[in-house]
Parts: sequence; structure tokens; C-alpha cells
Amino acid sequence: MPKKQTKTLTGAPVMKTTSNKLMPQVATDRSGHAAKEKRSGADRREENYSGINGNSDGSRRSSNPRRRGLMFSDNLVTVAEKSNFTATSTYRDVENFLIDLSSLSGDMTLHTFGKTTEGRNLYMAAFSRPQLYTPEHAVMSGKTIVLLQNNIHAGEVCPKEASMMLMRELVFGKLNQLLDKLIILVVPVYNADGNERFSTANRLSQLGPEGGVGIRTNAIGLDLNRDYMKIEAVETAALIENVYLAWQPDVIVDGHTTDGSRHGYDLTYGFPQNPNASKQLIDYTRDTMLPAVRAKIKKDTGIEMFYYGDFVDHTRPEQGWKTYSHHARYGASYGGLQNKISILMETYSYVSFERRVMAAYHFMRENLEYTFRHAAEVKDVVRTAVAETIKRGEKFDAKKNVLGLEIEQTAFEKSVTIIGYEVKEKRNADGSVGFVPTKTKKIYTAPYFGKYVMTRSVPRPLAYLLPKSEWRIAMKVQQHGAAVEVLLKPFETLVEVFKVISVAASEKCFQAHREVQVQVERVREKWQFEAGDYLIPMNQPAGNVIAGLLEPDSDDSLAHWNYFDNYLTGHLRFDKDFVTEYEYNLVDLPRTKEIYEHLIEKNPGLSDEQKAVEKMKFFNDALGYGNEFVNTIPVYRAVQPLHCSSLVTVVKPPHH
Repeated sequence: MPKKQTKTLTGAPVMKTTSNKLMPQVATDRSGHAAKEKRSGADRREENYSGINGNSDGSRRSSNPRRRGLMFSDNLVTVAEKSNFTATSTYRDVENFLIDLSSLSGDMTLHTFGKTTEGRNLYMAAFSRPQLYTPEHAVMSGKTIVLLQNNIHAGEVCPKEASMMLMRELVFGKLNQLLDKLIILVVPVYNADGNERFSTANRLSQLGPEGGVGIRTNAIGLDLNRDYMKIEAVETAALIENVYLAWQPDVIVDGHTTDGSRHGYDLTYGFPQNPNASKQLIDYTRDTMLPAVRAKIKKDTGIEMFYYGDFVDHTRPEQGWKTYSHHARYGASYGGLQNKISILMETYSYVSFERRVMAAYHFMRENLEYTFRHAAEVKDVVRTAVAETIKRGEKFDAKKNVLGLEIEQTAFEKSVTIIGYEVKEKRNADGSVGFVPTKTKKIYTAPYFGKYVMTRSVPRPLAYLLPKSEWRIAMKVQQHGAAVEVLLKPFETLVEVFKVISVAASEKCFQAHREVQVQVERVREKWQFEAGDYLIPMNQPAGNVIAGLLEPDSDDSLAHWNYFDNYLTGHLRFDKDFVTEYEYNLVDLPRTKEIYEHLIEKNPGLSDEQKAVEKMKFFNDALGYGNEFVNTIPVYRAVQPLHCSSLVTVVKPPHH
């Protein structure tokens, strides 16, 4: 039987449950907050109660919701709460919740920021005082902006449910006071198409909800949390353009549930891990903000939380605690490159759905309250990171101003204490020793492999240049908020050209791609650029992302995601047998044979290795397969100040 609920206007329902201390507490009012005339949102809501304001006999109740608990629409009780945490919300449930909540609030505006692959609206609720209807007004307000983004993996549903409870409390409860300093954006169900693919067979690796959940990917099989750099899903394009870039959140909390790491925490959390982001921003998020959030939650609720990760070896937990990848394809690290305090939230698969929802609720809530208490400090961290990124694009310094291309995971200097479980030895029938898990918790001391350092780097250029034919690459870079200019006149300058040394394509398909590892040599040459070519300066806020996209040997570059494969055909198509065949056929081409021997075969200045490379080039050209860009990626690094005429532009396909 579902547990009895008492619905009031003041926050989440009070539920008679064994874990009541974890439930958000309901106040009879907003702790005096709504009593102040300048905070008249409750009074404005009173005009819109639309029938729920009266008694059954038609008489009116008290018109002041601050003096009593007021019954409200059933849509404002989440499916998780109504089902006693055995079910989760459909897209329509979330939509109805948002529509009803917006009708009752003078501090909320409801927005769509795009559509899904299947045409569903992508909803975002914005909470502010006074109400703000456009992102321009939000940015101009100077307030600190927080985004709570949930359900990117639609089987990981507890953050979705928790975010609705939080939104209700932002309107009716104590959290409304946060709007004095903050603008709060909430996307409760980002992967809306995946959310609708309900099945009780999905996510059986987690405890509940028994009624089933959606799937990990969007409607065409793309994992949206691997799409931040390449932006190939319509959902990703909409999120980055119409939320990240338009509203410019300072803090982003991205809600998930773990895939199965076994530890003693109801929730683990992460921070930007790519070392090409601002060190100050990474350090503040990891070492100041998140430990404070964790400590406050532990003090107030007793819920244990820690840095996201898994034991290196479950049979020997003391060997280490290891986090996930630094790649910018993931939301938290991408947010760091975009100068955001970007936080990963992962609830624990092996506790009940109710406990996961409440852990997510308290984590998001405390991140909001921390940001409220430190609003100016948080804003300053973000502004400093932006200014630092711009400044790094203004000066070429081969020693001090570098980009990390190869990143290595390592342990922090100090070990950490981690809640895990005891492991018992088990002697098998053949005499070998195995290990079995137990349910007895144990504290381990272990190194924390959560630090990423650059092991190979190159100087950060002043700009990148592209030929006008590469408008698709310019458009892709522009999707990330980068300013792109078009040259108005021809000019010549010293640049570094990418010469391809080797190419290795993955055997398996991932995210609709066969990932490519490219090795390049950066060669300095004088290069002539024409009117209409593209110039992408690095002294702009998106500089970290620009470099990650355009350096071919960066691990999330556009070259890595196959955007330059058309220039790599020399290596991808031909091999040594190709050269052997055409060397043999030279007997029928005496003039060609003479040129070939003079330039390559009998050239004393070439080593055997160099001859092999030059043979490939020679026969490519001789057969007509060669062009000026074969095995030379047409992206150019500016290494000295540019003196050219250019115009900031919006890149569009030719003849658009």
C-alpha cells in the first residue's frame, strides 16, 4: 500500500516512512521569508490557484497561503512519492508537473530550449526574483547562476525525481530565499526520448524502481554524455547553444546513478578533471566547494558521500581508489574547459530508490545553499577562469603557455580513507584462493587516483586558420561559442602545419565512429591565406575547447572523431604492396622511372625510412590520388601576431 501523504504548499510532502530523517522537512511557511512585502511571489500565486483554493462546498478558505497549508494539484506530487518509490515519472508526468508549478509561482518561468530527436520539447525551469524571461536579462543581473541538469542517462532516474522535489521547495518552501542571490535553472529530464523507452528489464543492476526506467542513449543510440565535444545529437546542440552559452551558468550539477562500483556511500561526486582547464577552478571545486558540501550533508543528515570512483582491485581495496577519464566528451570535464564549476553527481546503485532520490535531493540542495552562502566567491572563481583563458590566448610562450595532448592519471600525494566492504578469502576445490564480497563495511586507507597531469604538450597558438572549404569545421567550432572571423584580404604569415606521421583507426565502432589516433609533426612554414578563409582567435572564453577540437592529436579532437578522414586516405587506403606494384610497373614508363630514381631511389640524402615515405607520396601523385592536403590536415597554428583584415562572422554552408 502507498504510504499516506500530507500535501502542503510549503515544500515536499511529509511521508510516514522509516527513513523520515532523510526526507526534506516541511515548514508551515517560508520561515518569515514570504512575510516581507518585497517578496510577494506567494501573493501573486494566490490569484492562480484555479479551483484548488476553495472548500468542497464552494466557500473560500483563507486567501493567505502563508497562514495555512494549502492542498495542491496531484501533479505536484512526484510519481516516486505517490508510488512509495516504486515508480518514476514519464515525460508527460514531468511536463504536467512543470506546467502546474509555473502557474502557481511568481518566481518561476518555464522555457523550452530545443527539441529531441523525436520532437519532444526540452524543458527548463528558471527560478529568479524578480522573474527573468530571457537569458540576456539573467546574465545582465550579475547574479550567480546554477544549472541542475538531470536524466542525461534516462535509466538513472533518481536525480530527475529529486529535482522536482527541489523545484517545489523553491516555490513553496525555505529554498525560495536562495533567489535573493541566485538564479536557478533546472532541466529535470534532458534525455526525454530515452526516458520514454520504459522497461522493467532496463538497469537491473540497480535497486528499483520496480516499475521500470528508460534507456541510457537517445533515440538514435547516442550517449549524450559522450557527445559534448563533437555535438552530433540534436539534444547536445540545443543544450550547449540555448542553455550553456545563452544562460551562462556558473555552476552545473549533472545527475547520474553509478553503473555498479561497490563502496559505502549513498552518493559520489566528481569535478572537472581535464588539466587544460583552469587549475584554480579545478582546485576550488575539488578542494574547497565539494568537501564543504559533503561535510554539511554529513552533519545535517548523516548521509555519507565521497569523490566518485571505484576500487582499483576489489579483492585488495587498499591498492587504490580510481576515478574515471579526463576526456572532455564527458560533461564535467567539458564544463571545466568552458570555465564552469561543473560537478558530477552519482547516486549509488545498491541502495534503495528512495535513498538514492534523497541523496540526490540533499546533494543538489546543499550545492545550491553553498553557492548562496558563497555567491560572490563562486562568481569570482568563474570570472577569473574566463579572464585567464582569454589571457592565455594573447601571448605565445613555448615554455609556460602550453596545451596538454597526452594526459596521465596519477595518485594524489596523500592517501584517503574510503568506506568499502570486507573481502573474505575462499579456498576453491582445486586449492586456489579466491575472494568473495561481504556486506560488512570497513574503512580502507588507499591512494586516490584522481589527479590528471600533462605528459606531452605543445605551445598554445595565438589562433587557428582554416581554408574557406572547411566551413563545416568552422561551424562545428562555432557551436561551442567560439568567435570565428573571415579574412577580407589575402595575407601571408608564419604558421605551423600539421604533417601526418601515422594514423590508427579503432576496430570497433563507438558513438557511430571508428575513433582515429593521429600522430602529427608541426612544421613551420610561410603560408598564403586567401580572402574568405577562416580565422579562429584563441584569446576568447572558448579557447580551451577550440584547442581541444583542432589539435589533431588531442584525444577528443575533431580528427579523432573522423572529421578529417578525407585527408588521411594516403595512410588509410594504401600500404607497402601498393608501392611494390607500381615500382614493378615503372619498366613501362621510362621517363617516370628516371624521375623516380633521381628523386628517391638513388637519392643519397634520404634514409631508408624517408624513402618509404617519399615513395608513397610519389605514387599517390603519379596516379592522381594526391592533392595538396593528403596527409596534411588543413588547420594552421598561428605562432606570431597576425596582421590581417578580418570580419567576425556567423559561419553557414555555402549558398545558404
